[in-house]
Amino acid sequence: MKKIYTGILVCLSLILVLTFTTPNTYAKTGYTHSNNVFGRVKYSTTIPQHIRGTYYSYNGKNRWLKVRVSAHAVRSYSNGNHFYITPGQRLVIQRLAFAYLNYSHSVFTFQAKAHYCYQVAFAEQGMRMSHVHYKGHKMSAIHCIQNQGYSYDLVSHKVKHFFQHQQ
Repeated sequence: MKKIYTGILVCLSLILVLTFTTPNTYAKTGYTHSNNVFGRVKYSTTIPQHIRGTYYSYNGKNRWLKVRVSAHAVRSYSNGNHFYITPGQRLVIQRLAFAYLNYSHSVFTFQAKAHYCYQVAFAEQGMRMSHVHYKGHKMSAIHCIQNQGYSYDLVSHKVKHFFQHQQ
C-alpha cells in the first residue's frame, strides 16, 4: 500500500512540475489539412511584426475601409460594420491562422484554415507587403491578390485614391 501511495505522489509531483515549468506561449502552430484552399501549410496564431499596423482602402465619398493588424487579431471597419479574425473563433471564416504561402516568405494569408475561397475575407490568392507611390510619397501597403486577375492595395495612410490593378 505504501508503494502505491508513493507512486501516486511521484506521478502527481511530476505532473505539477511539468505543467508549471513549461513555458506557455500564446502562439499556436500546426499544419493545415491538404484539402484547404491554400493546401497543406504551416500556420501560426501570431502575426509577424513587419506586417502589423493600420491600413486603409478608399471606398469613395470620404469613406475608408480600415484594417488593423495586431499581434493576435485582424480587425476590419467599414461604414459601421466590424469584422474580426482572432485565433479563438469558432467559425473558420473568423479564425486567425497566419501562414506563408511560398518558400521566400513573400506571400501570406491570415486565414490558412479556410476550406473554400468564399471563406477568405481579404484576398483569395494571398497577400504580400509592398510599397505604393502617391503624389511623390512612398507608403507601405499590403498588396491583396484576388481571383479573376484583380488585386488591390491596403495603404498605411488615408489617401483619397483606390489602388486597384488588373493583371
